[in-house]
Parts: sequence; structure tokens; C-alpha cells
Amino acid sequence: MRVYQEKEATKRAAAQRQQSLEALRSASLSRVPPEPNESSNEDKVVISARHPAIGAVSRSFLKRERMLAVYDWCGSLSLEPGFFGLYTTPPRTFISPCEPVTSVTGTMLYVEEQASPVSLSNDELEASLRGFGLPHPDPTFQGDETIPEEDDDISITWAGLLASATQANLSEERMFKDHFR
Repeated sequence: MRVYQEKEATKRAAAQRQQSLEALRSASLSRVPPEPNESSNEDKVVISARHPAIGAVSRSFLKRERMLAVYDWCGSLSLEPGFFGLYTTPPRTFISPCEPVTSVTGTMLYVEEQASPVSLSNDELEASLRGFGLPHPDPTFQGDETIPEEDDDISITWAGLLASATQANLSEERMFKDHFR
């Protein structure tokens, strides 16, 4: 009986992980900007990345886009990795989602799995979009915008977006607890 329960628990955990990865990929896919047309007169750049699950891939982005669009594109290509960073090499350099896409033109990007999501901000406030933040159920989402008032933080939740202003000097434990309230 115990062996059966352990097998069932393993199956449930695997199914839950699969569902979580599907949700991350779906959220990323919903934010990928349309690829500029070949005949378009808009300024565009070609971005190339080596993805661990599917190999080398390339596509065009408008020059006005930020690397966040490239993160969304890479995250939409495959279920794995769930959390990742984009790096150039050599030397190995992390590429922030805040940088313009023009900062990596002509460079191969490497998608590297990470244990946690990358920060979407370079300053003291942190923002987390679904597909980048830690996956968790959103009990406040009722299909419309909900703005709860909490302490000194600002939290705004609506379909596909969770933005939360938190001070960078908060302890990791408090941020983790706040994230899962």
C-alpha cells in the first residue's frame, strides 16, 4: 500500500510540475511580440540564441524592443528550462531583461537554466511577470483587476501580470512569505 501511495505522489508531483511548466511557457508565449515582416521598413535586428532543448534559433525583433521580449521568446520555445538566464560568451556575461535588444546584435546568446527567475529590474524595486516570477496560485484573481492594500507595498494583479513593489533590502524570508500570501 505504501509503495502505491509513493508512486501516486510521484505521479501527482510530476503532473503538477508539468502543469506549472506549461503555465510558464503559455505566459511567455502570450507576451512575445509579433515578428516584424521581411518587407517592413521598421528598424529590426536578428537575435540568435542557443536553447538547451532545441538548439540554435533566430528571429527578428524591432530595435525598440527590450531583452524582456527575447526572454519571453526563449521561454515560449520549450517547457524546459522553466527558469533561465541569457548569457553571452566569452567572457560569460549575464544579459538583463532591461537592456535594449540592440546590445546583443551579432552575438550568440546562451539560454542557461537557473534555480530561480531573473530579476526584471535593475533598481531597488522588483517586478515579477508571470512566467518569470515564482509560480503560485493567485487567490485574488476574479477575472478583473484587483488592487489590494498591503503594508507599504503596492500590489496589482490582473490576468497575466503580477506587479509588486518591494524594497530590495527586505530579507529573503520575508519576500518569500509575502510572495505566497
